[in-house]
Amino acid sequence: SPDDHVIVVGDAVFRDADPKTLSAIELFTGKKTLVRGNHDEAFTDEQLKPYFERIVPHGQGLEIDCGGVPCYVTHYPILGRKD
Repeated sequence: SPDDHVIVVGDAVFRDADPKTLSAIELFTGKKTLVRGNHDEAFTDEQLKPYFERIVPHGQGLEIDCGGVPCYVTHYPILGRKD
């Protein structure tokens, strides 16, 4: 729904993709956040901004509340946290 929060955990499209393929992201409704992954580095924030309300820099993560459970979302499992 438009109230959903969609989190793309990196690699929104393949690194060698035509920027036109980003338009497929519009198929998801709701508020979209991108946690950048390695393949997303082929695109600038300016290219990604029309599709995402928030862009988390490559290698970083996002703290969210999952129904009262604190969660940390990252593209790279090795960068996960023990808490």
